[in-house]
This record gives sequence, C-alpha cells and structure tokens, in this order.
Amino acid sequence: MTPSKWTESQKRYALSPKGLIARKKYQSSEKAKECRRRYQLKRKARLAEAKQIVEAPQVQVTQEVDKIEKESAPKTKQ
Repeated sequence: MTPSKWTESQKRYALSPKGLIARKKYQSSEKAKECRRRYQLKRKARLAEAKQIVEAPQVQVTQEVDKIEKESAPKTKQ
C-alpha cells in the first residue's frame, strides 16, 4: 500500500462540511476549469498519438508477414 501524502488533519478537513464547500467553490472557479481543460487536451493528444501508433498500414504488415514466412519456411532440395 502506498503511503498517503495527506495528513490526518487534512483528511478530516476534506471530509468536513467546510472542506466540501471549499472543494465545490474551487471546482467551479476559473482556475479549476482551466486546469481541467489543459488535462483534457493533454489526454486527447496522448490518445491520438497512441491511436496513430496502433494503426499500422495493412500493406506493410502483410509484407513483413510474407517476408518472415519466406525466411522461416524449410528449404527444399532440388
């Protein structure tokens, strides 16, 4: 189990009514909205990059498969 970076008093405050109000107030602030937008843009960019990596051209894949099959095929004597 990873150690918590919150102290006991911070945990109590976060669960208290005052802490809940403070969290709601922050989440509706412009600073929080901007932070969320930046996170979403970074996430979208990472997902797009991963999708490009996964989508290899089919022609290249079949050429590589054919090449490997030819190399690994048993050679017959003639």
